[in-house]
Amino acid sequence: MAEARIDGPAERTMLRATAIVAAALSCLDTASEAWIESDGADDLAELYDEAVAAVRG
Repeated sequence: MAEARIDGPAERTMLRATAIVAAALSCLDTASEAWIESDGADDLAELYDEAVAAVRG
């Protein structure tokens, strides 16, 4: 599904789509760990947004 929304050379679409999905899952994992560390006090969605912002630079 992500492949259909990726611009660039067709022969590298799967590579870029896989990298994007992997980064998103990594951000979710990192945010989840921070949320657990906070005993659920921090907002998981905000933690995820912060992690994504860090990746985007």
